[in-house]
Amino acid sequence: MKKHPQLLELNAFFFISKMSKKYGRPLTLTTVPVAEWKSFAEQGFDYLWLMGVWTRSPGSAAHAAKEPGLCRAYDLILPHWTREDVTGSPYAIYGYELDPYLGRPEELLQLKIKLNGLGLGLVLDFVPNHLAFDHPWTLEHPELFVACRPETLRAHPEWSFITADGKKIAHGRDPYFAPWIDTAQINFWSPQAREAWLAELLKIAKIADGVRCDMAMLAMNDVFQKVWGEHIQETRPSTEFWREVIPKIKKIAPQFIFIAEVYWDMDWPLQQLGFDFTYDKRLYDRMFFDSAISVRDHLNAEPAYRDKCLRFIENHDEERATVTFGKQKSVAAGIIAATVPGLRF
Repeated sequence: MKKHPQLLELNAFFFISKMSKKYGRPLTLTTVPVAEWKSFAEQGFDYLWLMGVWTRSPGSAAHAAKEPGLCRAYDLILPHWTREDVTGSPYAIYGYELDPYLGRPEELLQLKIKLNGLGLGLVLDFVPNHLAFDHPWTLEHPELFVACRPETLRAHPEWSFITADGKKIAHGRDPYFAPWIDTAQINFWSPQAREAWLAELLKIAKIADGVRCDMAMLAMNDVFQKVWGEHIQETRPSTEFWREVIPKIKKIAPQFIFIAEVYWDMDWPLQQLGFDFTYDKRLYDRMFFDSAISVRDHLNAEPAYRDKCLRFIENHDEERATVTFGKQKSVAAGIIAATVPGLRF
Protein backbone atom coordinates (compact mmCIF):
# COMPACT_ATOMS: atom_id res chain seq x y z
CA MET A 1 0.00 0.00 0.00
CA LYS A 2 1.21 3.48 -0.84
CA LYS A 3 1.88 5.75 2.10
CA HIS A 4 -0.73 8.24 0.86
CA PRO A 5 -3.17 6.27 -1.34
CA GLN A 6 -6.09 7.51 -3.42
CA LEU A 7 -9.63 6.19 -2.83
CA LEU A 8 -12.62 6.45 -5.19
CA GLU A 9 -16.19 5.92 -4.00
CA LEU A 10 -18.50 4.22 -6.52
CA ASN A 11 -22.23 3.81 -5.86
CA ALA A 12 -22.53 0.14 -6.83
CA PHE A 13 -26.17 0.22 -7.99
CA PHE A 14 -25.70 3.41 -9.99
CA PHE A 15 -22.46 2.17 -11.54
CA ILE A 16 -23.98 -1.12 -12.70
CA SER A 17 -27.06 0.68 -14.03
CA LYS A 18 -24.83 3.13 -15.92
CA MET A 19 -22.68 0.36 -17.38
CA SER A 20 -25.73 -1.69 -18.40
CA LYS A 21 -27.16 1.32 -20.20
CA LYS A 22 -23.83 2.10 -21.85
CA TYR A 23 -23.39 -1.41 -23.23
CA GLY A 24 -27.05 -2.07 -23.98
CA ARG A 25 -27.42 -5.21 -21.89
CA PRO A 26 -27.76 -6.18 -18.20
CA LEU A 27 -24.33 -6.36 -16.58
CA THR A 28 -23.02 -7.57 -13.23
CA LEU A 29 -19.80 -6.81 -11.38
CA THR A 30 -17.77 -9.38 -13.30
CA THR A 31 -19.33 -8.80 -16.73
CA VAL A 32 -18.47 -5.10 -16.74
CA PRO A 33 -15.67 -4.87 -19.35
CA VAL A 34 -12.24 -4.88 -17.74
CA ALA A 35 -11.41 -1.63 -19.54
CA GLU A 36 -13.89 0.17 -17.27
CA TRP A 37 -12.11 -1.03 -14.13
CA LYS A 38 -8.70 -0.41 -15.69
CA SER A 39 -9.63 3.22 -16.32
CA PHE A 40 -9.76 3.83 -12.56
CA ALA A 41 -6.23 2.52 -12.12
CA GLU A 42 -5.06 4.67 -15.02
CA GLN A 43 -6.53 7.71 -13.28
CA GLY A 44 -4.26 7.05 -10.31
CA PHE A 45 -6.63 5.46 -7.82
CA ASP A 46 -5.38 2.78 -5.45
CA TYR A 47 -8.67 1.65 -3.89
CA LEU A 48 -12.26 1.46 -5.08
CA TRP A 49 -14.88 1.75 -2.36
CA LEU A 50 -17.86 -0.02 -3.91
CA MET A 51 -20.61 1.49 -1.81
CA GLY A 52 -23.85 -0.42 -1.29
CA VAL A 53 -23.06 -3.95 -2.49
CA TRP A 54 -24.82 -5.87 0.29
CA THR A 55 -28.33 -7.32 0.08
CA ARG A 56 -30.96 -4.61 0.43
CA SER A 57 -33.83 -4.95 2.89
CA PRO A 58 -37.34 -5.49 1.49
CA GLY A 59 -38.75 -3.73 4.56
CA SER A 60 -36.45 -0.74 4.13
CA ALA A 61 -37.41 -0.45 0.46
CA ALA A 62 -41.12 -0.58 1.32
CA HIS A 63 -40.65 2.14 3.93
CA ALA A 64 -38.60 4.31 1.56
CA ALA A 65 -41.28 4.05 -1.13
CA LYS A 66 -43.94 5.66 1.03
CA GLU A 67 -42.07 8.06 3.34
CA PRO A 68 -43.32 11.54 2.32
CA GLY A 69 -40.02 13.38 2.66
CA LEU A 70 -38.18 10.80 0.59
CA CYS A 71 -40.92 10.74 -2.04
CA ARG A 72 -40.63 14.51 -2.47
CA ALA A 73 -36.89 14.07 -3.01
CA TYR A 74 -37.53 11.38 -5.62
CA ASP A 75 -39.89 13.74 -7.45
CA LEU A 76 -37.12 16.31 -7.73
CA ILE A 77 -34.35 13.91 -8.69
CA LEU A 78 -36.24 11.41 -10.85
CA PRO A 79 -39.64 12.63 -12.09
CA HIS A 80 -42.00 9.77 -12.99
CA TRP A 81 -40.14 7.38 -10.69
CA THR A 82 -41.71 4.00 -9.98
CA ARG A 83 -41.69 1.63 -7.01
CA GLU A 84 -39.03 -0.46 -8.75
CA ASP A 85 -36.66 2.51 -8.63
CA VAL A 86 -36.70 2.46 -4.81
CA THR A 87 -34.16 -0.08 -3.57
CA GLY A 88 -34.02 0.86 0.11
CA SER A 89 -31.09 2.15 2.12
CA PRO A 90 -27.66 0.56 1.54
CA TYR A 91 -27.13 1.06 5.28
CA ALA A 92 -30.11 -1.04 6.35
CA ILE A 93 -28.42 -4.31 5.44
CA TYR A 94 -30.50 -7.47 5.09
CA GLY A 95 -27.46 -9.71 4.66
CA TYR A 96 -23.74 -9.49 4.04
CA GLU A 97 -24.06 -11.20 0.67
CA LEU A 98 -23.89 -9.53 -2.73
CA ASP A 99 -27.24 -8.05 -3.72
CA PRO A 100 -28.65 -10.07 -6.66
CA TYR A 101 -28.96 -6.90 -8.75
CA LEU A 102 -25.16 -6.73 -8.81
CA GLY A 103 -24.46 -10.38 -9.55
CA ARG A 104 -23.94 -13.79 -7.96
CA PRO A 105 -22.38 -14.07 -4.47
CA GLU A 106 -19.07 -15.36 -5.80
CA GLU A 107 -18.62 -12.31 -8.03
CA LEU A 108 -17.24 -10.18 -5.20
CA LEU A 109 -14.18 -12.40 -4.81
CA GLN A 110 -13.83 -12.62 -8.59
CA LEU A 111 -13.94 -8.83 -8.78
CA LYS A 112 -11.33 -8.50 -6.02
CA ILE A 113 -8.97 -10.77 -7.93
CA LYS A 114 -9.56 -8.79 -11.13
CA LEU A 115 -9.01 -5.43 -9.41
CA ASN A 116 -5.90 -6.64 -7.60
CA GLY A 117 -4.47 -7.65 -10.98
CA LEU A 118 -4.95 -4.05 -12.10
CA GLY A 119 -3.25 -2.67 -9.00
CA LEU A 120 -6.52 -1.73 -7.27
CA GLY A 121 -7.83 -2.71 -3.85
CA LEU A 122 -11.52 -3.37 -3.15
CA VAL A 123 -13.13 -1.64 -0.16
CA LEU A 124 -16.64 -2.60 0.98
CA ASP A 125 -19.09 -1.30 3.57
CA PHE A 126 -19.32 -2.53 7.13
CA VAL A 127 -22.19 -1.07 9.16
CA PRO A 128 -21.51 -2.10 12.77
CA ASN A 129 -24.20 -0.12 14.58
CA HIS A 130 -27.25 -1.81 13.12
CA LEU A 131 -28.85 -4.17 10.63
CA ALA A 132 -32.12 -3.92 8.74
CA PHE A 133 -35.15 -4.26 10.99
CA ASP A 134 -36.23 -7.33 8.99
CA HIS A 135 -32.81 -9.03 9.06
CA PRO A 136 -33.18 -12.77 9.84
CA TRP A 137 -31.14 -12.35 13.02
CA THR A 138 -33.98 -10.33 14.58
CA LEU A 139 -35.95 -13.58 14.69
CA GLU A 140 -33.14 -16.13 14.96
CA HIS A 141 -30.81 -14.29 17.36
CA PRO A 142 -32.65 -11.47 19.13
CA GLU A 143 -30.02 -11.56 21.89
CA LEU A 144 -27.64 -9.72 19.53
CA PHE A 145 -29.78 -6.58 19.60
CA VAL A 146 -30.68 -3.91 22.12
CA ALA A 147 -33.80 -4.66 24.13
CA CYS A 148 -34.78 -1.65 26.20
CA ARG A 149 -35.82 -1.78 29.84
CA PRO A 150 -39.60 -1.66 30.46
CA GLU A 151 -39.43 1.92 31.74
CA THR A 152 -37.67 3.00 28.52
CA LEU A 153 -40.27 1.22 26.40
CA ARG A 154 -42.98 3.18 28.20
CA ALA A 155 -41.18 6.53 27.96
CA HIS A 156 -39.93 6.11 24.38
CA PRO A 157 -42.09 3.62 22.48
CA GLU A 158 -40.85 5.09 19.17
CA TRP A 159 -37.34 3.81 19.89
CA SER A 160 -38.36 0.18 19.37
CA PHE A 161 -40.34 -2.05 17.03
CA ILE A 162 -42.05 -5.40 17.41
CA THR A 163 -40.71 -8.36 15.43
CA ALA A 164 -42.90 -10.90 13.66
CA ASP A 165 -42.68 -13.19 16.70
CA GLY A 166 -43.56 -10.45 19.17
CA LYS A 167 -40.16 -9.39 20.54
CA LYS A 168 -39.32 -5.72 21.09
CA ILE A 169 -36.01 -4.59 19.59
CA ALA A 170 -34.60 -1.07 19.49
CA HIS A 171 -34.02 0.81 16.26
CA GLY A 172 -30.49 1.95 15.50
CA ARG A 173 -29.72 5.53 16.48
CA ASP A 174 -27.01 7.97 17.52
CA PRO A 175 -27.13 10.48 20.40
CA TYR A 176 -28.33 13.43 18.35
CA PHE A 177 -31.03 12.23 15.97
CA ALA A 178 -34.25 10.26 15.91
CA PRO A 179 -33.96 6.50 15.38
CA TRP A 180 -33.37 5.07 11.93
CA ILE A 181 -36.69 3.26 11.76
CA ASP A 182 -35.69 0.73 9.12
CA THR A 183 -32.91 -0.64 11.35
CA ALA A 184 -32.30 -2.81 14.44
CA GLN A 185 -29.67 -1.71 16.98
CA ILE A 186 -26.77 -4.10 17.65
CA ASN A 187 -25.87 -4.49 21.34
CA PHE A 188 -22.12 -3.87 21.52
CA TRP A 189 -22.10 -4.91 25.16
CA SER A 190 -23.24 -8.42 24.22
CA PRO A 191 -20.35 -10.90 23.83
CA GLN A 192 -22.49 -12.86 21.38
CA ALA A 193 -22.97 -9.77 19.21
CA ARG A 194 -19.24 -9.10 19.15
CA GLU A 195 -18.56 -12.68 18.11
CA ALA A 196 -21.20 -12.45 15.38
CA TRP A 197 -19.62 -9.28 13.99
CA LEU A 198 -16.17 -10.82 14.08
CA ALA A 199 -17.46 -13.75 12.03
CA GLU A 200 -18.93 -11.37 9.44
CA LEU A 201 -15.69 -9.37 9.24
CA LEU A 202 -13.68 -12.55 8.78
CA LYS A 203 -15.86 -13.40 5.78
CA ILE A 204 -15.47 -9.91 4.31
CA ALA A 205 -11.69 -10.06 4.77
CA LYS A 206 -11.60 -13.04 2.40
CA ILE A 207 -13.32 -11.18 -0.45
CA ALA A 208 -12.12 -7.58 -0.04
CA ASP A 209 -9.05 -5.52 0.77
CA GLY A 210 -10.69 -3.28 3.35
CA VAL A 211 -13.86 -1.96 4.93
CA ARG A 212 -15.28 1.51 5.31
CA CYS A 213 -16.95 1.34 8.72
CA ASP A 214 -20.12 3.41 8.90
CA MET A 215 -20.39 5.69 11.96
CA ALA A 216 -17.55 3.77 13.59
CA MET A 217 -17.58 5.80 16.81
CA LEU A 218 -21.05 4.46 17.72
CA ALA A 219 -19.40 1.15 18.65
CA MET A 220 -17.13 2.78 21.26
CA ASN A 221 -18.02 2.11 24.87
CA ASP A 222 -18.32 5.78 25.85
CA VAL A 223 -20.70 6.53 22.99
CA PHE A 224 -22.76 3.39 23.48
CA GLN A 225 -22.96 4.25 27.18
CA LYS A 226 -24.30 7.70 26.32
CA VAL A 227 -26.92 6.37 23.92
CA TRP A 228 -28.02 3.13 25.59
CA GLY A 229 -26.27 2.65 28.94
CA GLU A 230 -29.20 3.54 31.20
CA HIS A 231 -31.75 1.81 28.98
CA ILE A 232 -30.41 -1.76 28.89
CA GLN A 233 -29.67 -4.57 31.33
CA GLU A 234 -26.14 -5.41 30.16
CA THR A 235 -23.06 -3.93 31.82
CA ARG A 236 -20.20 -2.13 30.12
CA PRO A 237 -17.36 -4.44 29.03
CA SER A 238 -13.75 -3.73 29.94
CA THR A 239 -12.53 -3.82 26.33
CA GLU A 240 -13.48 -1.82 23.26
CA PHE A 241 -15.24 -3.58 20.39
CA TRP A 242 -12.70 -2.36 17.82
CA ARG A 243 -9.79 -3.35 20.06
CA GLU A 244 -11.16 -6.89 20.05
CA VAL A 245 -11.93 -7.37 16.36
CA ILE A 246 -9.32 -5.40 14.39
CA PRO A 247 -6.24 -7.35 15.59
CA LYS A 248 -8.01 -10.65 14.86
CA ILE A 249 -8.69 -9.58 11.29
CA LYS A 250 -5.17 -8.21 10.84
CA LYS A 251 -3.75 -11.52 12.05
CA ILE A 252 -5.23 -13.38 9.08
CA ALA A 253 -5.16 -10.47 6.61
CA PRO A 254 -2.31 -8.07 7.55
CA GLN A 255 -2.87 -5.77 4.55
CA PHE A 256 -6.62 -5.45 5.13
CA ILE A 257 -7.45 -1.80 5.89
CA PHE A 258 -10.01 -0.33 8.27
CA ILE A 259 -11.46 3.08 7.38
CA ALA A 260 -13.64 4.87 9.93
CA GLU A 261 -16.44 7.24 9.16
CA VAL A 262 -16.17 9.29 12.35
CA TYR A 263 -17.30 12.64 13.71
CA TRP A 264 -17.29 14.55 17.03
CA ASP A 265 -13.45 14.73 17.07
CA MET A 266 -13.22 11.02 17.83
CA ASP A 267 -10.86 10.24 14.97
CA TRP A 268 -7.70 10.08 17.10
CA PRO A 269 -9.23 7.63 19.63
CA LEU A 270 -10.27 5.36 16.76
CA GLN A 271 -6.78 5.50 15.30
CA GLN A 272 -5.53 4.35 18.70
CA LEU A 273 -7.93 1.41 18.51
CA GLY A 274 -6.39 0.20 15.26
CA PHE A 275 -8.01 2.07 12.38
CA ASP A 276 -5.72 2.66 9.41
CA PHE A 277 -7.59 5.78 8.31
CA THR A 278 -10.25 8.02 9.84
CA TYR A 279 -12.49 10.67 8.29
CA ASP A 280 -10.95 14.13 8.61
CA LYS A 281 -14.14 16.11 9.11
CA ARG A 282 -12.12 18.75 10.94
CA LEU A 283 -10.25 19.72 7.76
CA TYR A 284 -13.53 19.85 5.81
CA ASP A 285 -15.09 22.14 8.43
CA ARG A 286 -12.04 24.39 8.73
CA MET A 287 -11.85 24.85 4.96
CA PHE A 288 -15.52 25.83 4.97
CA PHE A 289 -15.82 27.88 8.16
CA ASP A 290 -12.34 29.03 9.20
CA SER A 291 -9.32 30.97 7.99
CA ALA A 292 -6.34 29.74 6.00
CA ILE A 293 -4.28 29.90 9.20
CA SER A 294 -6.68 27.48 10.90
CA VAL A 295 -6.39 25.07 7.97
CA ARG A 296 -2.59 25.34 8.03
CA ASP A 297 -2.46 24.66 11.77
CA HIS A 298 -4.54 21.51 11.33
CA LEU A 299 -2.33 20.25 8.51
CA ASN A 300 0.74 20.73 10.73
CA ALA A 301 -0.46 18.00 13.09
CA GLU A 302 1.93 15.26 14.19
CA PRO A 303 2.58 12.68 11.43
CA ALA A 304 1.35 9.83 13.64
CA TYR A 305 -2.13 11.38 13.43
CA ARG A 306 -1.90 13.30 10.16
CA ASP A 307 -0.92 10.35 7.97
CA LYS A 308 -3.99 8.37 9.03
CA CYS A 309 -6.48 11.08 8.09
CA LEU A 310 -8.90 10.55 5.21
CA ARG A 311 -9.14 13.85 3.34
CA PHE A 312 -12.35 14.67 1.46
CA ILE A 313 -14.36 17.59 0.13
CA GLU A 314 -17.52 15.64 -0.73
CA ASN A 315 -19.07 12.18 -0.45
CA HIS A 316 -22.55 10.66 -0.53
CA ASP A 317 -23.39 12.26 2.85
CA GLU A 318 -22.31 15.78 1.91
CA GLU A 319 -23.35 18.30 -0.73
CA ARG A 320 -21.27 18.50 -3.88
CA ALA A 321 -18.13 20.54 -3.25
CA THR A 322 -19.11 23.30 -5.67
CA VAL A 323 -22.34 23.77 -3.71
CA THR A 324 -20.61 23.79 -0.32
CA PHE A 325 -17.51 25.82 -1.12
CA GLY A 326 -18.46 27.62 -4.32
CA LYS A 327 -16.75 27.07 -7.66
CA GLN A 328 -13.51 28.93 -6.97
CA LYS A 329 -12.99 27.83 -3.38
CA SER A 330 -13.84 24.20 -4.22
CA VAL A 331 -10.82 24.08 -6.55
CA ALA A 332 -8.54 25.23 -3.74
CA ALA A 333 -10.14 22.78 -1.30
CA GLY A 334 -9.73 19.96 -3.80
CA ILE A 335 -6.04 20.73 -4.31
CA ILE A 336 -5.48 20.68 -0.55
CA ALA A 337 -7.36 17.40 -0.02
CA ALA A 338 -5.59 15.74 -2.96
CA THR A 339 -2.04 16.70 -2.01
CA VAL A 340 -1.69 16.65 1.78
CA PRO A 341 -0.59 13.47 3.61
CA GLY A 342 -3.18 10.82 4.37
CA LEU A 343 -5.75 8.85 2.37
CA ARG A 344 -7.08 11.06 -0.43
CA PHE A 345 -10.78 10.53 -1.12
